[in-house]
Amino acid sequence: MTTPTLTTDHLRLFRKHFSLRQDQAAQLLGVTRVTWCRWESGRYPLPGYLLHSLRSVVQDLKKQQTTEKERETLGL
Repeated sequence: MTTPTLTTDHLRLFRKHFSLRQDQAAQLLGVTRVTWCRWESGRYPLPGYLLHSLRSVVQDLKKQQTTEKERETLGL
């Protein structure tokens, strides 16, 4: 089994899917906006831990979206 490879395109897709600015995405991962920009542009190599961290953030954001939809449905 091969380990999935994270690319700069994945970072952009993640950010756009959740309608995040670069500074917001960086904050979610605990890095500076400058670091995020360097990763997204390919100027800095993507660290090995980033895939795992990004998966965790995606799970949290999906839960948040689900909760918001439930509130809207209930009229809260």
